[in-house]
Amino acid sequence: GHMVSGHIDGTARLRSINKSDGNSRFAFTFREREWRKFIIERGSVAINGVSLTVAEVSASWFAVEIIPQTLATTNLRLLRVGERVNIELDQIGKYLFNFKKYS
Repeated sequence: GHMVSGHIDGTARLRSINKSDGNSRFAFTFREREWRKFIIERGSVAINGVSLTVAEVSASWFAVEIIPQTLATTNLRLLRVGERVNIELDQIGKYLFNFKKYS
């Protein structure tokens, strides 16, 4: 699993949901441009407390793939396009950024 602290970094808005027979892809937009350095493909992000792997990232949005079991057993199944969600960025990424910045 991913390391999460339970402390949110801010919010993002659900941009789209694309469901298929397998995984569902949820895309989220974010306003805080400084977040981009902490959101990397195959890195982690927690959405409403659910730790997930980032599938794709752009300058102002990112997407995650959610397996059916996770969707069925978490609060993510209740989300609707346009809703705000709590985001916790990759904790290891934040540590590494600060280590590099101050060393």
